[in-house]
Amino acid sequence: MKKFLLILSLLLCLALPFCACEGKSAYDIAVENGFQGTEQEWLESLKGEKGDQGAQGEQGIQGEQGVQGDSATNENPQGLDFYPLPNGTYAVAAGNALYLNTINIPDTYNGKPVTKIKSRGFADAINLTEITIPSTVTSIDNAAFEGCNVLESISLPFVGGKPDATDYSRHFGYIFGFNASSESSSGGYHLSHNGLYYTYKIPSTLKAVSITGGNSIGESAFSGCNTLKSISIPSSVTSIGWGAFKGCSSLESITIPEGVTSIGDDMFNGCSSLTSISIPSSITSIGRGAFGGCSSLNHTVYQNGKYLGNAENQYVVLMDVVDTSVTSFVISSTTKTICIYAFYNCSSLTSITIPDSITSIGSNAFNGCSKLNSATFAVKTGWKATSYDGPTVAVTVTDDLAANATLLKNTYCSYTWTRE
Repeated sequence: MKKFLLILSLLLCLALPFCACEGKSAYDIAVENGFQGTEQEWLESLKGEKGDQGAQGEQGIQGEQGVQGDSATNENPQGLDFYPLPNGTYAVAAGNALYLNTINIPDTYNGKPVTKIKSRGFADAINLTEITIPSTVTSIDNAAFEGCNVLESISLPFVGGKPDATDYSRHFGYIFGFNASSESSSGGYHLSHNGLYYTYKIPSTLKAVSITGGNSIGESAFSGCNTLKSISIPSSVTSIGWGAFKGCSSLESITIPEGVTSIGDDMFNGCSSLTSISIPSSITSIGRGAFGGCSSLNHTVYQNGKYLGNAENQYVVLMDVVDTSVTSFVISSTTKTICIYAFYNCSSLTSITIPDSITSIGSNAFNGCSKLNSATFAVKTGWKATSYDGPTVAVTVTDDLAANATLLKNTYCSYTWTRE
């Protein structure tokens, strides 16, 4: 019966357009033909039974993988650019950090050391006032920081382009770029090399330099850096070349680390603002003109002598005599070296005792001491004298005090004395 009514309903739906003119609905016709129930029930009866579930369709094509987002990481928070090098390390440049005030270059990137700063890598960082370079860096290309015209302080592991540089790239200013000329410009240059005169583009705002590594500072390394007020040298440094700080007229204080044995010629010449220097007990010699023009330098005065030293020993170097009219002089028992020209023109000096702590006597230390007739050496053996541009000779010191005085003021007066 149900199947019959379903077929009837379908026929009625097909005939509906033709019957509409008689004013009866399909539901009315269904009732006349035996359907019992409401119109809604009739509509529900038109639905067929639920069929079986169809077979599952084929799996669709997998979409492309999305782009991985930047690591939010502390790996590169400043937005620096890193460049892989053939040796598996990285070079670095400013990238998005170009306008920062302070930059701290990391020692690693992607787990590999950062070893190089690219040429002009931080050039024209116009807001940069402070930068720190890690100890992993072994090469800084020319002009890496050219145009950093408000830079105030820099911390770096060595001076110049490389730790062992000996050419024009040994100068601190190399990393700021340079101009080279065959003309000396009346002395207005920082360094001369192979017939060329180099002027480096060091920012006039730069006041403080901190060196954090290396074993040596080369010849003329900071020569002419006349805006620097402070230079920090690490304890690892044991050698400083001649003229290293010559002309650093704004330099106010400096500490020479223990282990450095020589203060070379002209090392601090022209450092007119230098008021304080710490000299280690390891110093055995002072070169010509090492402190020439250091008019502001403070000394420790003892028994008419002017000394330089350190916190533990203030009398490492006898620099000068306060009153040149003295007839006798007592040298501190902890003094290591007598500086060049220390007793210059002490024309009334008649006697001197060299204590056993003395290991070197600078050239011309007793020049002009015409009345010196007695020199007592606490240690008589092991003395040698070396001329400025000539050979080294053994010096025979005896109990003859007058003969010893002659050696000091005449025979080997222009020589540098050293004791093994």
